[in-house]
Amino acid sequence: MYKASLQYQLNPEHMVYALFSQGYKTGGFQQEPPNVATALQPFDKETSNNYEIGWRGEFAKRLRVSLTGFFLDLNGLQLNQFVSVGGLGFFAAISNAGKLQTTAPNCRLKRPLRLISISVGPIRGSTQPSRIR
Repeated sequence: MYKASLQYQLNPEHMVYALFSQGYKTGGFQQEPPNVATALQPFDKETSNNYEIGWRGEFAKRLRVSLTGFFLDLNGLQLNQFVSVGGLGFFAAISNAGKLQTTAPNCRLKRPLRLISISVGPIRGSTQPSRIR
């Protein structure tokens, strides 16, 4: 697992940065299986690579602005699904769904006030499953 970041201060009010980080969720067995056969169905690990690049600035100590772009690459995506077990009903099972990629830009405005700060930041993104098992 790795995490690395670079930051460059353009001047006291403006900064650019880049980040790379990795994530990991362990594989395992079903939490509450209804029978032995289901208990022996394992799921694999989930790994992720996250890339982020951005700019942050402050204007007259009254307004802070952040512009960020994200790219997330997931492998072995773990999903909860309801599975029918013959005559026993349904139970929640974890399975691996394959690969998923997400990209998103983000813009955040923050206005510090005396006692509170107001922050607004819509995010818009797209998610594309690359391979579903």
